[in-house]
Amino acid sequence: MPAGQTPSGPGAGGPPPADAGGEAVAGENPPARRNLADLIESIEPSVVRIDVQDEEGSGNGSGFVVDQDGIVATNYHVIAGVTRATVVFSDGGQAQVIGHVLLDAGRDIALLKINYPAEKLKPLKLSASLPRKGESVVAFGAPLGLSFSASEGIVSGIRTQEELAGFNKQAEGEWIQTTTPISPGNSGGPLVNHQGEVVAMNTAVLSEGQNLNFAISSVDIARAVQQKSATVATLSPETAPKLANAPQRESVVDETGTERGAKLLAEIKSVHLVVGATWDSTGGIAQTVVSKARDAVERAGIEEAFGIERNPAMCLVTVELGPTAGAAGARELTLSMVVLCGTTDTGKRQVAQVWKERERVGTFSYQSLARGVIPATSQTKISSFFRKFTSAVRKAQREQAAKDSEAKDSEAKGDAVKD
Repeated sequence: MPAGQTPSGPGAGGPPPADAGGEAVAGENPPARRNLADLIESIEPSVVRIDVQDEEGSGNGSGFVVDQDGIVATNYHVIAGVTRATVVFSDGGQAQVIGHVLLDAGRDIALLKINYPAEKLKPLKLSASLPRKGESVVAFGAPLGLSFSASEGIVSGIRTQEELAGFNKQAEGEWIQTTTPISPGNSGGPLVNHQGEVVAMNTAVLSEGQNLNFAISSVDIARAVQQKSATVATLSPETAPKLANAPQRESVVDETGTERGAKLLAEIKSVHLVVGATWDSTGGIAQTVVSKARDAVERAGIEEAFGIERNPAMCLVTVELGPTAGAAGARELTLSMVVLCGTTDTGKRQVAQVWKERERVGTFSYQSLARGVIPATSQTKISSFFRKFTSAVRKAQREQAAKDSEAKDSEAKGDAVKD
């Protein structure tokens, strides 16, 4: 947006942008604020993972449903250069992308068309105005291929294209700067306020700084929805070519249990620890899990990174409190943990999954949940769960040290023969 001009939208001097169904939303009463667990539960059915293939291999991004006709919004760079794309819903439903109805490379917006039963589609509402600085927001998507993840933060700034020109001269539109953690694979996912409205679409992270994340605004997305074509164009590298300075997709390679995975696991020096919890109203359960996870990382001889290291590994722990067939209000606690690290040992940038574990660790009564108290038996199982990670790292370190020593001895013998 050129300097000196005001954005269009309610209260901004222009026509109101459209909602997800293409109708104006000005004058409507704002929806009620939802707690985080309810918000996640209501938004996830509308969020999709987008699996793509191109000449170099496969990758993934994120997106969300914007209308009942099967239109999915995502970033342009997610589908740039691809030959095939598949949309995956949180309930496991899938649909092939049959084409696109709008491409806007400057704002990094693409509107895709899928064939999917209309009654199963749950469009998200686009916010009619820009969010306020300091407002709490939640990012949804598939960071590093981990489908249907959610992370919370705040709006830290509203940026114009002129402000971002130093980082991306192709950028157009208005951008929401946020502290909400996003990673490769989050691109195209919705950034949502606590009223359940999309305020922006997660797009890029500036690696030059710390926690500098950017999302194209709902005002720009709404304008794109209004301008979408009635004709569906075929998705191909010719119709949606890659751009020189656009963010790049990163694929996640599963190296769990392989020799390469063990080597990468042994080489981890620092790790970002990210813990997400559902249905934990007091936060007490997540707090205990965080403490146990940190102990496991420390015992493995790995430092926890706090935004200082440029290339730490990432440890994602999910605390799931799902329904059980037991007493009313009871919940079953399941822990899952995934460790990923970036690597260039193949000659190109990859993200490798090097360890994963998932385990049910106990059932909580309604009273325990309300107080955030973990029974002693579950405490023991949680500790045992994280000890598996510590043991795996130590084993990988011992095996790698033995291989390095063997290689060094072999090299020394070779030098002696030469002499």
